[in-house]
Amino acid sequence: MPYDMEEMILLFLFTIAFLFIIKATFTYLSTVQKYKAVESKKEYSGCEVARVLLDQNGLKDVYVVTVKGFLKDHYDTRRKVIRLSQETFDGSSLAMIAVSARECAHAIQDQNHHVLLRMRGAIQPFLEIVLYLGYIGVLFSLISWSLYYLLLSLGVILFVFLFHLCTLSIEKEAVRIALREIEKANLVTKKEMEGVEEVLQAGTYLFVASPLLLIIQLIKGIFVK
Repeated sequence: MPYDMEEMILLFLFTIAFLFIIKATFTYLSTVQKYKAVESKKEYSGCEVARVLLDQNGLKDVYVVTVKGFLKDHYDTRRKVIRLSQETFDGSSLAMIAVSARECAHAIQDQNHHVLLRMRGAIQPFLEIVLYLGYIGVLFSLISWSLYYLLLSLGVILFVFLFHLCTLSIEKEAVRIALREIEKANLVTKKEMEGVEEVLQAGTYLFVASPLLLIIQLIKGIFVK
């Protein structure tokens, strides 16, 4: 059955978006893996890094806690809490320092009343539900051989991708803040800063890659205990 123009455009846009998501995801994962093997000479853990950066910005009321799961590190704009995976919390590699610093940067943005950050934080749980529904819709459409439901589901996933693409400025600003605050606190050497920056830059597109990261998280949750 031939596609009409609207269907062709949607499939083309989704293909471009998915290729971008795959590149962003595996660039980030490979960069983190690379610098997880490089320990910081000053041996600050992710938790200690977070505490130093928060305190030097007057954010003593922002707590740093652990959260279960893979790639679950985040700053909770509603509860004013930084949640770090156990690996990030305890780790002292350059990768873990970068991840922790990025979440602190978001807390600093929130302190400065960053409207776009707060909006994203408020609707993020809704977007995750939308993604789940999108993937369920894709599975249903493949089982029922329904082109209509397939295009609708792909449109839902594409919507989440485009939303996060529109909020890229949050992450780019967070990179600048994280690098500035790490340097100010003298947490790593000048040479190590290059690795930290590489991880931070790779993480810029982490939210944009959320459609694929959600699948990876589900797979790890099922098969990795």
